[in-house]
Amino acid sequence: LKSMFSYIIGGAITLVTLFIVNLFYRFYLRPKMLLKYYEKQNLPSVFYPIWGHYNREMQNFEKYNDYYKAWKDISKAEKKPKAWVSNLGEDVVVFPVDPEFIKEMCVHYDYYEKHPKLFYLIRRVSGGIAWTEGQKWKRTRKSVSMAFHYDLLK
Repeated sequence: LKSMFSYIIGGAITLVTLFIVNLFYRFYLRPKMLLKYYEKQNLPSVFYPIWGHYNREMQNFEKYNDYYKAWKDISKAEKKPKAWVSNLGEDVVVFPVDPEFIKEMCVHYDYYEKHPKLFYLIRRVSGGIAWTEGQKWKRTRKSVSMAFHYDLLK
């Protein structure tokens, strides 16, 4: 009976240890490694464990009444970055700023993924062009662009 109890305790300790290691990897180590990848491309990045940039933006709103104060400070400190990078939970989010980079993202939309967790509900509720991807995005963009043709706007 004592040996069975020690196996159960050992198994429980192992499971708890694996759970903690998994959380450490998902919310700290993996986002930190991904941010290093973007830093090598000269993109300014900010890392905040677990909550990511959301926590910082809420603090900025309470203190300065401006969610994006930190981003404005980064843009003043860095020489015209293409984008800013930060973590949000276990994911890394790229905020494009440079118009040419935004244009590239719109032209090569298949190379870039919209944040799947953050916009899950919005994509289910809305069928707008901002939340669609792939062939549906291409069809929607094509039909909308016809409405803004130069000859129709004259």
